[in-house]
Amino acid sequence: RCFEIQSLATQLHWLRFALAHEAWGVQQIHRIVNGWRRSDTVEVASALSDYLNLLPDLYRCLIIGRNHAWLRRIETIAGEAPSTLVCVGALHCVGEFGLPELLKGKGWEPRVEDAQR
Repeated sequence: RCFEIQSLATQLHWLRFALAHEAWGVQQIHRIVNGWRRSDTVEVASALSDYLNLLPDLYRCLIIGRNHAWLRRIETIAGEAPSTLVCVGALHCVGEFGLPELLKGKGWEPRVEDAQR
């Protein structure tokens, strides 16, 4: 949906970029995964920043928009079962608009866990 609502020019730009810079995309994925494994939220947030700078409208929708949409659902579920496990990608867990910060702003005490621990 986030891709679909972008202008045709933005969609074509992203597709051309992805095809022309495949190595960069793979490098970013490794950067995010390795940063997460090292608990290096600064590195993961930096990768998110790269995406937001590259295609701001698309990544605001994909990451920040989803976080806000999920926040309401998470609060509903957590209200019914205070010990609630929510699994999301690493980019959703960093920065001021990451789910942990949004939940803290609502008075919750989220705990971020690495699946490997």
